[in-house]
Amino acid sequence: MTPIKRNLLYIFRDSLLRLRITWNHGTALTLSVGYHVDKTDARGKSSWDGSRCRKNTTHGKDRISAGIINKALENLEDKVSKAFFFFENIDHIPSKEELKSRIENSDENTTKDQKKLIELIDEFLNEQSILNQWSMSMLVNVRKCLLYLIEAYGPDIQLDDIDDTQYAKLLKFFYNRQTIVKTLDDVPIIRKGLKNTTINSYLNNIRRFVRWAEKKKYCTTCTIANQAPNLKTIKKPIIFLEWSELIKLKNLDLEFLEGYYNAREMFLFCCFTGLRYSDMKALRWSNVYEDHIEVVTQKTADRLSIDLNKFSKEILEKRKNLKTEEDGFVFPQMSLNHFNVLLIKLAKMANIDSDIEFVQLSGAEKQVIKLKKYECISSHAGRRTFVCNSLSIGIPPNIVMKWTGHKNYKSMNPYIDITSSAKQENMKLFDNLPPLSPDSSSENSSDLS
Repeated sequence: MTPIKRNLLYIFRDSLLRLRITWNHGTALTLSVGYHVDKTDARGKSSWDGSRCRKNTTHGKDRISAGIINKALENLEDKVSKAFFFFENIDHIPSKEELKSRIENSDENTTKDQKKLIELIDEFLNEQSILNQWSMSMLVNVRKCLLYLIEAYGPDIQLDDIDDTQYAKLLKFFYNRQTIVKTLDDVPIIRKGLKNTTINSYLNNIRRFVRWAEKKKYCTTCTIANQAPNLKTIKKPIIFLEWSELIKLKNLDLEFLEGYYNAREMFLFCCFTGLRYSDMKALRWSNVYEDHIEVVTQKTADRLSIDLNKFSKEILEKRKNLKTEEDGFVFPQMSLNHFNVLLIKLAKMANIDSDIEFVQLSGAEKQVIKLKKYECISSHAGRRTFVCNSLSIGIPPNIVMKWTGHKNYKSMNPYIDITSSAKQENMKLFDNLPPLSPDSSSENSSDLS
């Protein structure tokens, strides 16, 4: 399926609102929305923002409310999207007449079963989000996965129509899908093919939806539910900061860079407590005690008591002296995306630039991506840094798990594996022991005999 690039623009004939659609290098179709829209009200205040009527405004001689007009605009845009999906699915660039006919007859072309799939997705999300107490981000991610079914197959897909051939088409869609990745300099890079780890995540959510639909008798058999659970993946390196790199970051002069300074202190606090970004951001002074902090994690709802060390205490002491945050928060309320951008720039400023090589699979195709370490730093690197450095200095894994909330040793194994250098250093302690004398060695051997 080849995506058809199109552009939608609202234009006016006097006050009559119209939608102009352009595609295929200049082919254009103009449709009437059916409503008169006033760009400004009686006082000269703007009533139209370029794509929607502003809230609490009325338009035309009949004073139609903005809500009614905006709903009509959404419905029209939905019909346009479905029409293009249809032509994309058959790999055909429509003419002006073909697109107009498809849009005008969209209600007739929409079958009962086609509507049901979209309704099923909404029913599934409404039900499961309540039963499983999904967060808003979880709800958004699952919905995104399920809508890929419609994007891959077109709007006419039914679950019972997905056989092995259609499943292969879905995988091919993921393998060929392009993603845009921004570099540190905000230069977008287009990469072809989703990673198998990402595809596995999407497929798990789709399988969950299909099994739910089968249980509800909304479909009989769908190949997706019976396919192999996972595509092959390659473990990616665990990104964390060595102690020497933490020192570089700590010693950066950020006196006149308040945003960078705050981001560094927040990250270092994660490095010395093992907190996730969400829990660090939500930390309040009421959760801070003399020698520990207490948090209820947002991801797993675990209640954790985390002991403080001299490094985390130092950060808290500096925050206490500032104490400018509102609502009792210990740290500034910074968005995760902005925080991660600042982290990458901080790591680059600190010359944390060792080479990192990622090997990943998209289907059977192996992709090798070489990056500098500062490009790989994100908020979760703070939690990984805490775990890796804790294990490296000899703190038992079961104690670290008490602080981090890890449930079993399996989840700790990746961190234990990369601390082999610490094991080598500990083995060298045997070299400090006095040598065994030949005499004592022979005496021991005679005793044994």
